Amino acid sequence: MKIRKITLALLSAGLLAISVTAYAGPPVNITFKHLGASSELDAEYTIISQNESLTYAYASPKPASEVEPGGLDEYTVTNTLSPTINMAAVRYRMGSKSCEFYTAYVPGVGSMPPTWSKRARSSGGARCQANITRTNFNDHSWDIDFTMR
Repeated sequence: MKIRKITLALLSAGLLAISVTAYAGPPVNITFKHLGASSELDAEYTIISQNESLTYAYASPKPASEVEPGGLDEYTVTNTLSPTINMAAVRYRMGSKSCEFYTAYVPGVGSMPPTWSKRARSSGGARCQANITRTNFNDHSWDIDFTMR
């Protein structure tokens, strides 16, 4: 009886993992680059909004809590709730400087092509930039660079 329960539990867990993977939206590969001078503060990964919390939850590996000047951090965000859309919202701070980054994928409807969007919002004297460096029309994945100085 114990073996049957263990086998059923393992089978259920495996099927759940497969179904989550099958319904995952297109992944976005994020590269965050701290372009500040060596005398600058580390860039601190900060979560304030619900979208930033979801991004962190879907990220693999998890974003580093701090990125030193001249350093970078790379991670992938995959939305497991939707098979067709994905987005990422991240925020970094260096003292009073702040950068909010956002990127999203929306599938095409009818004759409309799919779109990949990006946005960088700065405050406190920060210079923030978002650049989509690759899009894939087959699996709809994309790569984006977020830079801060």
